[in-house]
Amino acid sequence: MTKLNQRVLYFFIGFIFLSGAVASIYGFINSFQRLMVAFENHESVIILEKGRYYLLGVGLGLSCGVFGAFYEKVMNINPSQKIINIVGVFLFSSFVLMLVMPQVIGYFAESRLEERGYRYCSELSRAWLINKDIAYVKDESLCVVGDKTP
Repeated sequence: MTKLNQRVLYFFIGFIFLSGAVASIYGFINSFQRLMVAFENHESVIILEKGRYYLLGVGLGLSCGVFGAFYEKVMNINPSQKIINIVGVFLFSSFVLMLVMPQVIGYFAESRLEERGYRYCSELSRAWLINKDIAYVKDESLCVVGDKTP
């Protein structure tokens, strides 16, 4: 494989990872914005999509990885120790954000919802691996799945 073909391949792979990074950050922002709008509008049912808050760390980590790979493979420049340290700090920070952000947002959202009189609804909540959708209802009569009531 020639150098040009390798660069094109690296560029294409980097584009795929960068697209994943942008989609991850957008997913986080979209979910957080919907939560804030639900808070402001005092909606009767609020779903806390806890699994989506991992995406900020994932997106930032992918962005750092793409930057490092682009710098080294596509531009064919050996990064200095300073750049390696900066990318390492950002990668570590994104990993910490990935682990901490869902817990922090979940804690503050749950405490604010309970202060406003919302109650947890297990019938509307669901969980699969790290993806948890936690439902809170203003009125217990809204906690219904199909024809069943709590």
